[in-house]
Amino acid sequence: MDAFRNTDPRVVPVQAGWRQLLACVGICWICAVVPAGAVLLTGVNGKAVDFAGVKSATPAGLEAQVTADGKLLVVPWSRFDLTKLATESPEIFAAYEKAKAGETVALNLGIFAVPAPGSTDPKMAEKPVEKNLAPYDAEVEFSGKGGESGVLRIRAVTLLPPDGEPRAVLILANGEEGKSIRQFPTLSGGLWKNFQAKVPVALVAIDFETPQPGSHFGVDPAFIHPERGSGELIVEAVGKLGQALKKENWEALPLMVHGNGVLGAALAFNLAQWKPEKCIGVTACKGAYYATPVTDESLKVPVMFIKGLNDHQATDWKATQTLEEVYDANIGRMPNWLFAIEPNGDQREGPVSYRMAQEFLLEVWGARKPGEDGTVPAMDRSRGWIGSLETGQISRMENAETPLDPNHTWLPSAKFAQIWKDFLLGALPPGEPGSDPKP
Repeated sequence: MDAFRNTDPRVVPVQAGWRQLLACVGICWICAVVPAGAVLLTGVNGKAVDFAGVKSATPAGLEAQVTADGKLLVVPWSRFDLTKLATESPEIFAAYEKAKAGETVALNLGIFAVPAPGSTDPKMAEKPVEKNLAPYDAEVEFSGKGGESGVLRIRAVTLLPPDGEPRAVLILANGEEGKSIRQFPTLSGGLWKNFQAKVPVALVAIDFETPQPGSHFGVDPAFIHPERGSGELIVEAVGKLGQALKKENWEALPLMVHGNGVLGAALAFNLAQWKPEKCIGVTACKGAYYATPVTDESLKVPVMFIKGLNDHQATDWKATQTLEEVYDANIGRMPNWLFAIEPNGDQREGPVSYRMAQEFLLEVWGARKPGEDGTVPAMDRSRGWIGSLETGQISRMENAETPLDPNHTWLPSAKFAQIWKDFLLGALPPGEPGSDPKP
């Protein structure tokens, strides 16, 4: 833990902007010519890239097509973020593993996908990008007011829990561009589908089309501010999805939210401040723009912030309302907030930070499971522990009413305190939540 001693471990070293620009060389050149919708993968520079189709995985790289009428290319595996690939497309990652051993594996995704026998849904035929996603149970699209001016277009999809009766809704708020459907479980499974087997939530992923599109530095688009309109659109989308499935009052279901990336995490945190009475718990992974005002009620919502020690994205974006600013300003008010540092992490979400987020949501679900009437119980801080961000040491919280300083964090239980410590020390392995935290 020497890396955390004698300095504020939450301060990210400022890195020159030219480093990120140079990182764009390689796979990033594709971004300028990519059409909307396709097979979304992440490059080594951390940017999401669209391919119109993926044909196969070969030892030399991924055989893919950028545009529907373009040339078939072989993109070297070194151009992809392979850690991210393991979570965003397990199917392609499994093919990559075989390709390393010399095999060529047919994938046929996107424009190369073969329609399912008997498929008659014209909407699905128009969206080849989602051929590798798990079939979702319902989809809605509509527009509404968002921001101080302009209209947000929203598209939402949902996947029911195994028994078909959700007790809450888990909102996936992804990335920098308001595109969350890319996080949806794939046909071969996926982390959120495994999580859903443990917690009876309806998964809801949402794509926003914003009046301020793009993921350029400094973008602070309307959709991350729920109090300006996007929050009502999300609640409306949840209700419409329920209606499409002949389920009543989905809009009244409590929410869990997982957000990652500068803007995805912002939306997640801001939703908890906007409607704290609806939120069971929130994870905000590697973001900024935590702009919705914090209230005494919203401080009661369990929120876990995850920061990569080498994450410089918020700095490069010149973002406002950063994690450090919001945490330091409010930790003395005894919020149910948890600060988790990924020692080898950057701005990207990988298998370990995914697991950490799901461990937290699983813990919070156990503590705040809604009653039969939908009421969410308060978090019991008397069970809490304290973690030192300087040393990684954990200890029982002797007095739940004692404020913490910015170098310490609240931990919801003894079990989770050990998980947090392992994460901080780089000892938490990837895996499903609820398993033994030790390797």
